[in-house]
Amino acid sequence: MKKIINYGFLVLWAAPFAAYSQVDPLESLGEVGTQVYGKSQPTPIKESIGRLVQILLGLLGTFFIVLIIWGGAEWMFSGGNEKKIDSAKKRLSNAAIGLTIVFIAYSLAYAITNWLATATG
Repeated sequence: MKKIINYGFLVLWAAPFAAYSQVDPLESLGEVGTQVYGKSQPTPIKESIGRLVQILLGLLGTFFIVLIIWGGAEWMFSGGNEKKIDSAKKRLSNAAIGLTIVFIAYSLAYAITNWLATATG
């Protein structure tokens, strides 16, 4: 019985290789070097800055969401200790203020980017 199970696992393990052998893996690599060696157009600086701002604001938003979750968990596990509750309330309020600032900054960056894009054509 043990040999049958081992052979079964061997067949299940080997089956994808048989299916993969039908496809040429190098066929999809036709245009790989175009972005590395300059065949494509360079990215405009305003798009690069926009992506950077978007990434930074996304990371900041994620950070403040984690702080809100942390403050909520701290409050839930405080066990009635007033010091821990006050610390959790302070962390929650600071995280909410920070998240609001990030939302406002994102909205302003989006509005300014759209305004500049329409103004410059």
